[in-house]
Formats: sequence, structure tokens, C-alpha cells
Amino acid sequence: MWLKIGICGLTGSGKSTLVNAIFRLADTAAGHIKLDGIYIATLEPHYLRSRLTVVPQDTLIFTGTLRDNLDPEHQIPNVELWAALEAVHLKDSFKSIGLDGEMFKGGSSSLSVGQQQLFSLARASLRPSTILVLDEPSSALDVEAEQTLHHCLEHLFENRTILLVAHRLLSLRKCDWICVMENGQLVLQGTPDQVLNELPIFY
Repeated sequence: MWLKIGICGLTGSGKSTLVNAIFRLADTAAGHIKLDGIYIATLEPHYLRSRLTVVPQDTLIFTGTLRDNLDPEHQIPNVELWAALEAVHLKDSFKSIGLDGEMFKGGSSSLSVGQQQLFSLARASLRPSTILVLDEPSSALDVEAEQTLHHCLEHLFENRTILLVAHRLLSLRKCDWICVMENGQLVLQGTPDQVLNELPIFY
């Protein structure tokens, strides 16, 4: 069963530390983490990270072509690359330069910060991993772009488990399950309706 799990909490509650632990950027001092029933501490970090996909809050656009940014190994057919861009409503933005057109370091001059976030989502959709981690993906998005984001999460990533670090109520209401962090601990979890009944701690 594929779930969209929202992770929320105040600044310093442990959300980023949890993400870092999943990618073994910070190993656990106690306890353990299992993905698909496997203890991640038994896996080589490179192997583990190659099976996960992350969309960070600060987008990364690399020097090179549009194709380089979407498919560094140049193994994905053109039609799939354009389909990924179309899914996030960015196909028209790149028609003029084509897949072999150069992108500026820091992002194409024609893309807003929100569009760069959607571009990162298109790139993530092309990776074959079954777990997607999004760290505040809607922080730089306007209302329309945020709606596009959630449409993509529902359709473009429908066969993946999604861990969504978020603050916005709209993003959390779209999740199947919400985990509330506080002081490095999981203090509340449940469906959006269940968690919203605990308004003091949720807010």
C-alpha cells in the first residue's frame, strides 16, 4: 500500500534530523530504521541513497543542458523527459531551448524559484525509486503552483511512498497519515482528521 506521510513540527523538532537519518547522513545512536523490512544500517550508504529520491527545499540546477539536469546518464527516451516536464506544467518553458539547450548555473533565467521547485519534481519522477522524500516542497510556491505540486504527487507519484516534510495545512490535509515531531520525538500521529482534533499540539 502506497502512503503519503506528512511530517510536521516546530523549528528544531527533529524533522530534518529524521530525513538525514533515513539517508544515513546522520546515523542513529540508538534504535533503528527499517525500509521495506530491511535495517538501513546494514546497507552501504551509496546503495541506500541510490534507492531513495529527495526533493530538497533549496533546488539544485546544474551547469549543463536540460537533458543533463533531467537525465545525467542519458538513458531516458526523449518522450519521457518531455512528459515529465509536461506533468509539472513546464514543457512550454523549455520548448525554445530543447533538451540539448544550456541551462545557467543556479537555474534557467526564465524560471522562477517556484518553477525550479517543480522542475526538481519532474527530475525526481524520472528516478526509479519507490520512496520519495520532499523537504518543504511548497515553501516557494504560489497557490497555483502548489496545486500543481499536489496534483503531481497524486498522479505522477501514485506508486511511491511519499514522506512530506511540511508546515502548510493544505499540504498536510493532502496526506494519508501525519506524524508530529517535538524535541526529536514522535508525539502525535494519525489521519489528518484525527490529528486536527488535537489542535493545541498540532498548531
